[in-house]
Amino acid sequence: MKTVSARQAVSGIGSGTRVMIPPGCGEPLTLMEALIERSAQAESLTLMGGLLLTDYAFVEQENIKFATWHVMPKIRNAVKDGTVEFIPIRYSDIIPTFSKTGPWPAQVILVHASPPDADGFLSLGASVSYPLPLALQDGVTVIAEVNSKMPRTCGNSRIPVSNVDWIVESDRDLVPYPSPKVRDVDREIARHASQWIPDGATLQIGIGSIPAASLECLADRRRLRSHAMIVDNVIGLIERGIVEKIDAAELMGTRRLWDFVHENPIVNMEPASYTHDVSVLAGIEKFISINSAVEVDLQGNFNAEAVDGTQISGIGGSFDFIQGALLSPGGKSIIAMTSTAARGERSRIVPMLSGGTPITTPRHCADCVITEYGEAQMRGRSLSQRARALIEIAHPKFREKLEEHAGSMGWLR
Repeated sequence: MKTVSARQAVSGIGSGTRVMIPPGCGEPLTLMEALIERSAQAESLTLMGGLLLTDYAFVEQENIKFATWHVMPKIRNAVKDGTVEFIPIRYSDIIPTFSKTGPWPAQVILVHASPPDADGFLSLGASVSYPLPLALQDGVTVIAEVNSKMPRTCGNSRIPVSNVDWIVESDRDLVPYPSPKVRDVDREIARHASQWIPDGATLQIGIGSIPAASLECLADRRRLRSHAMIVDNVIGLIERGIVEKIDAAELMGTRRLWDFVHENPIVNMEPASYTHDVSVLAGIEKFISINSAVEVDLQGNFNAEAVDGTQISGIGGSFDFIQGALLSPGGKSIIAMTSTAARGERSRIVPMLSGGTPITTPRHCADCVITEYGEAQMRGRSLSQRARALIEIAHPKFREKLEEHAGSMGWLR
């Protein structure tokens, strides 16, 4: 292990190498800049990674290919025209897919870490999910951006300095994820969803305005736990004694969050092999999962990743969490979404998913759907019961069309 410049650290990455990069707030900016510069001297590099919050500048480089399982707005066109390869996998499949024995074996693993502790370990701080287990493999090259501003998180977040081939030191702010603006409609949806969150529940809540609104509705709850990901909004719940413990694979926030989690034992970091393992989730009592979708049809099939054939997101961890919630004693899987999209011109509750639309979650896994108009229970319900319940929570101007379809299928007799 040597401490070198970013340019030196990536200089040995040869043409055709597959490089894994951390997601979200864990993106190592100094190393990424050096890789882009390096690409001019390499015949080709393949970068692989998930959700990024930056501008994906490397996609514009002729000698860099990118493969991902999560599509952000800035690369939607690149995915559509084939410039970026999309891999439709669940979050729980990332580690086996990109391990040495997987179909996309990563040869170089980039990590973003805190300075070493007294025992000679680096903490991967904000991003543990897949960077940690992939970096702990034998026979891979590990390049660490060691950043004085990365928090040292507790739990299973550490990698021995001896496992790192090259260290690049930096002192720069992490990529931020500011809290989203919460609208009145988000609060109304969250109000319905919060009724299913009892004291003592373990919550899996994603990112976005509806999840942020859901956190606002928990002021009178007690003994809650948070699972998989935390954001700035969770801090207030911890400080007020509402959330008692956190098991997370990713942290998405700002300096407020980094200062809070630094060496804080209430935050236990774990890789995705734990946080997204359905058998682990099934063993958690009152595991409540709140996710979203692009649309749901009257049978209860969910599409959470495409619009009119264009990939706009990914499967992510939603299917893992939905399965876990269905198996959890007292668990609940909630799909929370506005009743319309496209400024009210498109219903999110549709007669049926159109041909070619991906089914992110099939109807036999549907549990509860919530819009600003209320909730529709799916689990154990017949097709007729599902259709009636979903029509009731659709936007009023689309209900007639939905009723016509349900009638033609014999569900409204």
